[in-house]
Formats: sequence, C-alpha cells, structure tokens
Amino acid sequence: MENLAGDKKCDVQILGELEKAGINVIQHNKALDNEVPASITGQLGRFTFVRGWYYWIVSGRMPIDAARKMYADPNGRKDVRVAGHCGCPPPEEWTNWFDPKSHRRILTMKQKAELEEYANSDSESMNEIAKASLKEYDFAEDPSLVGEGFVDTYHIDTQEGLNLFTATIRAYQLF
Repeated sequence: MENLAGDKKCDVQILGELEKAGINVIQHNKALDNEVPASITGQLGRFTFVRGWYYWIVSGRMPIDAARKMYADPNGRKDVRVAGHCGCPPPEEWTNWFDPKSHRRILTMKQKAELEEYANSDSESMNEIAKASLKEYDFAEDPSLVGEGFVDTYHIDTQEGLNLFTATIRAYQLF
C-alpha cells in the first residue's frame, strides 16, 4: 500500500482500497486529524477501518477462532498484524478474554495480584487506578477456560490482507 501520510488527495486512493475490499464508505464533513488527512473511513459489521501511513488500522472484536484462521493464511500471517505488532505474532499473544454473560474483561490472577499491589501503594493516583480496575474486571487463573477470546486491533499492510480480513468478517457473519 502506498504511504498516504500528509497526502491531501488521499481520499481517491482510500476509496479505491475500500471498494476493492467491499467495505462500506463513511464520509466525514472534514478531514480527520490523523497522520493521513482523509475525510473517509470504512465500516463493515462491527469493524472500523481508518487509513494509516501505508496500512489500515482496524478496530473491532475479531473472535479468536477467526483470528487463528486468518493467521493460518500466508497473507494473514504477514499482512494482517494483531495489535499492529511488526513481529507478526500469533493472535493468542494479543487476545482479550471476556465473560460471555456479563461481557466484562477477564484478567489473570497474576494481573490481579499486581493490581492489588498497586492498590496498596503510596502513590495516590496508582492506588485509585488499581482499585477501579479491580472493580472493573473479572479474574481467572486461565481466562481462556472461562471466557470468549477476541483480538480487537489490527494493522493491515496490503490489499490482499484487507480482502482476507473482510472475507473473514463475512464468513463468520460478524455484522
């Protein structure tokens, strides 16, 4: 993909990429205040697409099974990067787990212990943040045994990767 940072005529290129992938175009009244001054973004199901320099930034919860299937594809392994990670790790390394009933995020017991340490610290701000987090999250020894896993951020580097991502959304009916 072409580097569109600072390109005031970027909407033409962006529109073409979105259309090729079958992504709905969202027109904004003015250019976004981002690295790429686009006035359009994309939306497909629960996923939002915003153009970065030479890649797409995608937000939305991709179920871990779908994320694994994408990663098994050669384009998915190198062009569809979980959490924008340049090392292209497998999706398990960036999975967030949620309780299927309450939809609250589940952290590990190790993370709970760390939050409890911060909750007892001398730093008032750390203390407040930690106490709020202890109330906000659920905890389990292994969140994968009790929760549903999702990857919620991707960077996509090629049109083939973008096409694979949208095909996955459709295949898993993530609308």
